[in-house]
Amino acid sequence: MSKKAHEFTTSALVFNDICVRGVAVGMWARQEEHLDEWNLCVDEVQKLAVAGKITAIPMEKVVLADHKTAIQKSLEGRSIKQLFVINSKASASHI
Repeated sequence: MSKKAHEFTTSALVFNDICVRGVAVGMWARQEEHLDEWNLCVDEVQKLAVAGKITAIPMEKVVLADHKTAIQKSLEGRSIKQLFVINSKASASHI
């Protein structure tokens, strides 16, 4: 969440039959009585990702040793989202 307002034109919503809804699930998902439903939700999202129907936003992968540079780039607004790789040996095949 960027805390920036989203802009939607009325015509885009009306003529394209688009519905916009915000949902915060953090508190709900942490309640034990919702655990099974939450797990089903996570499974469905994983299936969509594996099928290529949804993708993550572009990220720059940064080894933890370079954290100061990464943080500085982020503060200057010169960087896309950053993913810190903590165990670079275990993650080397994914970088």
